[in-house]
Amino acid sequence: MAVLRGGVFGCGMISEFHLRGWQRIPEVEIVALGNRTISRAEARRDQYAPEARLYGDLGAMLRAERLDFVDILSVPWL
Repeated sequence: MAVLRGGVFGCGMISEFHLRGWQRIPEVEIVALGNRTISRAEARRDQYAPEARLYGDLGAMLRAERLDFVDILSVPWL
């Protein structure tokens, strides 16, 4: 089965639970993490997706990556 390439944008508290879930699915690889505060994305990368590229802007992530899905975890007003 093909592996789905995913991105997660929004690396606050709830992202830990989502990333744990994505880790449990062998057909999913998180290849990109994003957050307006890049240090939060770095912390999640170190814990859950060491090969993921980091972005401070969702648009930049979408332009640069060929993603099958994006898990958007930011607050609605951003």
